[in-house]
Amino acid sequence: MAGDGVRLRVKKSQMNDLLKSLTVLNLSGGQVSSIVYDNDKTATQKLDEFNFQLRNNEGLPQILKQLQGSEIRVLTGGSSVQGTIMGVEKRNVQEEKTIIPWFFLTIMDQTGQLRTFDTAEITGITFVDEKLNEDLDRYLAILFQEHQRNGKTVIITPTGEGPQDLLISYVTEVPVWKATYRIVIPDMANGKKPFLQGWAIVDNVSGEDWQNVQLSLVSGMPVSFIQELYAPRFKQRPEITVSDEDAVTPAVPEAVMGRNRMPMAALASPGAKAGLLKKEAWAENSPLSRYGQTSAAEAD
Repeated sequence: MAGDGVRLRVKKSQMNDLLKSLTVLNLSGGQVSSIVYDNDKTATQKLDEFNFQLRNNEGLPQILKQLQGSEIRVLTGGSSVQGTIMGVEKRNVQEEKTIIPWFFLTIMDQTGQLRTFDTAEITGITFVDEKLNEDLDRYLAILFQEHQRNGKTVIITPTGEGPQDLLISYVTEVPVWKATYRIVIPDMANGKKPFLQGWAIVDNVSGEDWQNVQLSLVSGMPVSFIQELYAPRFKQRPEITVSDEDAVTPAVPEAVMGRNRMPMAALASPGAKAGLLKKEAWAENSPLSRYGQTSAAEAD
């Protein structure tokens, strides 16, 4: 094979077995750089991620209307004009008793002039934005894969220059083979002996013809298991809510609170009241009073 990669087409039900048992060896001395496969999303989920939709058999006017603001190159009448899509206008034209819808494309060209084109006379349109062209290619590829709803693509890319020989093997689930036997009794007069004939019934459910296939049949009970490897797994995390209903209490300096507090029993004593007045008078003349602090030990 060439060094650009090899594509395998497998059923969705076979992806878990393939991811569990896939073995790839590069017999040319190189390595395998990557193995890429389709995710578990359906075609509808993939197409919903695009900013435009082409699944409803939209014509050119509907497509251009969805891509409003994109830069395009319009080919009509042998001339080419490049500009930005402004919009698509629908005009109803009556011919005899029939009303026919007519669509006109309006773009702003590179000189800032608005140009209007009859979509029926447009012979070609090229999108200038490379990213938009890539999105259109991906969209069309997904639409094509939607016809094979049960198929998934696995791309194996090796490293190295020139042709690369890869040995690829994986195990998938297959039906159990059956055995049937019959006895053939020939004409005993000719000296021929009866012989036992056995046939193995093998079901090919791969969807492809077997060509150049080596088949080995083994009898016994297979020891195998199924492990979910194809579907994405996410670790559940706790959610922490931010409460905005708690009242915010203003901060009060501890020294100020301590100065204004006095035990109720001490206030009831006349002697304590006189001592308190003495301390307050000293505090007014103390240098610490400018900072809102009073030392009870020094006041005594």
